[in-house]
Amino acid sequence: MPNYSWAEYGMRVGMSRLLGTLQARQLPASASINAGVIDAYPACAEAVRDAGWEFIGHGYHQQSLQAAEASDELELIRRSIRRIEDFTGKRVRGWLSPGLKESYDTPDHLRAAGIDYVCDWPVDDAPCWLDTRSGQLLAMPYNLEINDSVVYAVEKHRSAEMLNRLEDTLDCFAADLKRGRPKVLGIGLHPHLIGVAHRFPYFERMLDLLQAHDDAVFMTGSQIFDWYKHHDH
Repeated sequence: MPNYSWAEYGMRVGMSRLLGTLQARQLPASASINAGVIDAYPACAEAVRDAGWEFIGHGYHQQSLQAAEASDELELIRRSIRRIEDFTGKRVRGWLSPGLKESYDTPDHLRAAGIDYVCDWPVDDAPCWLDTRSGQLLAMPYNLEINDSVVYAVEKHRSAEMLNRLEDTLDCFAADLKRGRPKVLGIGLHPHLIGVAHRFPYFERMLDLLQAHDDAVFMTGSQIFDWYKHHDH
């Protein structure tokens, strides 16, 4: 019951806080969502869709792609994408594998299914191209250092840790920005972690800090993809 209720709190309370503050600030977001959530939590899925967030693929259930038979992985990816597209009426362009776990063939399958970018490869502070059998797939930075799952559920830091890391990260990025080297800073959030009462005020301070920077731009994953592809010459 505690584990079930922990996640349920995120859906009942944490998501309301996230949706409310991002909508009030008119900030975009990309939601990595198990396709099964659309049926299990329709009110939440509808609220995310109506808020204009981008939906990116995240499997059908929270189960590693490595658990699927090799012959079934591509169909699982396609089924997940199809359910989201039927619900949103928009093409799914991004993907984050459950647990960031892939099989050897996952990038090939994702590109074959029409995915433009994948967040499983946190190898840089900027996007980079992956070669697949079906063409290039963009590796989108997904931050594991400023990520509530790592910081709070795994490393079990105090509530202010995400804000502290963001402040230090922006200080480090400042020199690169002066040299004309833009950075992509993805902040991974889960409603049952960042959405609890003792952490959420620090998240709002993180947004205050970012919005105070005139060199910070808030974008969805697809917007970053389009920007990078246009400027990557």
